[in-house]
Amino acid sequence: MTRDLNLLFLSVLLLFGLARAQQDPYSERLVQDVLTSHVIASQMEKAISGLGDRAAVAVIRSLADGGMHDPAELKKVLWLLRTAFSVPQKIAEPADRAPKASLFLLRCMSESPAGSELADDIKEDEAYYPVCGV
Repeated sequence: MTRDLNLLFLSVLLLFGLARAQQDPYSERLVQDVLTSHVIASQMEKAISGLGDRAAVAVIRSLADGGMHDPAELKKVLWLLRTAFSVPQKIAEPADRAPKASLFLLRCMSESPAGSELADDIKEDEAYYPVCGV
């Protein structure tokens, strides 16, 4: 009986996890947590390291309303993008291995007023993607 309850419990957790993933295909909730958090937990970092270009899509979607006005927020975005590609073998979706949205986001950041303060960091990140194994 206990074994049946454990299997039922695990099945419910699995279904809940799948439903949640389908509701947030670009991991926007995770990206939003990173952008608004003052401390990055290691669990967040591990989850981000497998996102690849999906992280840039989530950033674009989350910044669409607010824009890119804060250099501190842009520094978090730079960290997030670099972390998203830091372990290329963890990126499950082949489409997320190509940094198309990430490079677009970096170009937009470099053209923003806040991005001018981070021009060197942005250029460094733009140069990072061809050598990161993607």
